[in-house]
This record gives sequence, C-alpha cells and structure tokens, in this order.
Amino acid sequence: MPDLHKDFLKQFTAVHQSIYAYVRSAGFTLTDTDDVMQDVAVALWESFGAYDASRPFVGWAFGVTRNVIRKRFRHMKVRQRVVVSSELSEKIADQVAVTLAEHEPALAREKECMEQCLHTLPPNARELLRMKYEQRMSLADIAAKLGKSYAAANMLLTRLRARLLDCISIRMRESAS
Repeated sequence: MPDLHKDFLKQFTAVHQSIYAYVRSAGFTLTDTDDVMQDVAVALWESFGAYDASRPFVGWAFGVTRNVIRKRFRHMKVRQRVVVSSELSEKIADQVAVTLAEHEPALAREKECMEQCLHTLPPNARELLRMKYEQRMSLADIAAKLGKSYAAANMLLTRLRARLLDCISIRMRESAS
C-alpha cells in the first residue's frame, strides 16, 4: 500500500469517531449518518492532497465534513425532509466540532492508555471484552458461551470494567505528571 494511502488511513481512523459524533450531532438518523460518513470518507480521500500536514488533521477533516453536511442539508431541503433548520443544525454541529477538537488530544491519550491497559489483561478477559464490545454479543449469549450464569457473566464484566477504569485513571494521572 503506498505511503499516501497508509498516511490517510492512519489519520482518518484516528479521528473517525469524532467525525461520526460530529455528523450525528447534526441531527441525522443513524442510517443517514452512515451515508454521510461514506460521503465524508470519499471527500476526505479525494481532497487529501490539499491537506497541509503541518496543521492538525482533525481541524481540516471537520472542515471537509462541514461541507459534506451542508451539501446533504441542501439536498434534504429540496426533498422537504428537514425538520430542524439547516442553519441551526450547522451551528450545533459546529459547536460539537469545536468541542471535539479541543478534547481530541485528551481523548487520544485516554484511548492510548486504554489500549495499554487492555494488554495487561489475561487473554480470556480480553476475549470477554471482545465478545461484548466488538462482537456486540448480549450478556445472555456471553454467559451461555462461557457456560456461566447471567449473574456470573455480569459480575465478571463489571469487575473487568472497574479494573480497566482504575488502570486507565492511573495511567492518565502518570502521563499528566
């Protein structure tokens, strides 16, 4: 894969969740949000050559996303599907973008700490978390797969979350020092 592709994917995946939250905050349904995210990914890739690498990618990506959202609102307005004014939705989305951009470094550090903490867990604990959060299995299905009661599986997951939260909190404090 050429370096340009790798660089784009690295940058985009780092901000994907923030952009998703930004698009969602504009008032789109889940289905429309997925469609807009596809448009955003294409627009970012097509204009990636114009990105100034000396500036934060997240700010540039929000600008491109804002343009995609505006285009979508114009299209929706033509079809009479807009319930909230596009101007109000844009203002809300812009405020969310500012807030997300301000918190992006802390969120990135928190994510890094979480990944470090995940690696300290035993493999069976990581698998339990994968089942719940990556595979989106229900607690009942997880309990059945583990051969445990619902309550026992719930307790395991609760303890794992608490352990991760403690670990992340400690690492965040250490990194702030």
